[in-house]
Amino acid sequence: MEQRSHGNLMTNPSDATLAPAIAAVAAKIHKFRDRPLGEQNTKASLIEPVLEALGWDIRDPDEVHREFRHTSKDSPVDYALKINRIPQLFSRPRAWGRTSPTTAGLRRCWGTPRWPGRPGAC
Repeated sequence: MEQRSHGNLMTNPSDATLAPAIAAVAAKIHKFRDRPLGEQNTKASLIEPVLEALGWDIRDPDEVHREFRHTSKDSPVDYALKINRIPQLFSRPRAWGRTSPTTAGLRRCWGTPRWPGRPGAC
């Protein structure tokens, strides 16, 4: 499976990295189940560890662009994941505990392109 690193190719993330990251995030979800985290803490505690375990370099804006806007008039998305510096997937995670995810919300998030010719965005 071809993947990216610094806009090019990288090694495939292993289960040895991903499984512990998922377990750690699951433990944090359990820990914070009765209280909200806030959006920034949700991203730092629950989203970014999984992105890293999947092989994304979250500190390289050529791979993970935060607060991405397609044009200056657009509302930003929290993350634009890029391959070869081209945005491929967009995400707008919300604060843990703020609202419950819904099927309609997930469908809107992952299934609706925001910009013509671009992948799904939320």
